[in-house]
Amino acid sequence: MKRFYKNATAEQAENGFAVLLDGKVIRTPAGQKLAVPNRKLAEAIAAEWQGQGDTVIPHSMPLMRMAATCIDHVPLQHGAMQERLLAYVETELLCLRAEDPPELRQLQEAGWQPPLDWLKQTHGIELKTGSGLTGPRQSAMAADGFARRLKALSPLVFFGVHEAASCSGSLVLALALQEKALSPEKVFELAELESLFQARRWWQDVAAESRHNAIRAELVMLAKWFELITA
Repeated sequence: MKRFYKNATAEQAENGFAVLLDGKVIRTPAGQKLAVPNRKLAEAIAAEWQGQGDTVIPHSMPLMRMAATCIDHVPLQHGAMQERLLAYVETELLCLRAEDPPELRQLQEAGWQPPLDWLKQTHGIELKTGSGLTGPRQSAMAADGFARRLKALSPLVFFGVHEAASCSGSLVLALALQEKALSPEKVFELAELESLFQARRWWQDVAAESRHNAIRAELVMLAKWFELITA
């Protein structure tokens, strides 16, 4: 759409910090006023709007998209989102190791075990590992531990963890990214370990490379999101 404003600014509002276009508060697609908890995030969203040219390109404003989606959908869909996250407990990427080739199994052991050790040491959640077509059956204590951790998250952090898990295929990696235990590049490497292994062994086609670039960019943006919402 054609740019219809001159200036985008961030100002303190009744329920946090709002983003304004020529003095008018931005609204989400559902019609709610866009307000976020801190000035840094509001200023970053305002910068996305200010950086638009003559044409406003919504997909070039990821922080705006994420904030609006969180405001419009998390309160109504929190239960369903939590169920999707807890489903990762039984399908956790880091827990299912390859039976062969041995080189891949060794890479998985070396790369995936440290985040599981971090999870146990930091949150007291222990996950079993296994191999084959299906992962090992996890304990009820592990599921309860994840449920307590998710319950403690603010809506904006919870949304970011949900997106990071969807992007990486791992709830453990999502939490490690959120808590800055792993960098976005390291999360990418671990999430795509098998795909990267196959690419080095054979080749990487254009579609796979494009997919990898998209995942890497999303994880970098999510790391920025976590940084801004806790500033």
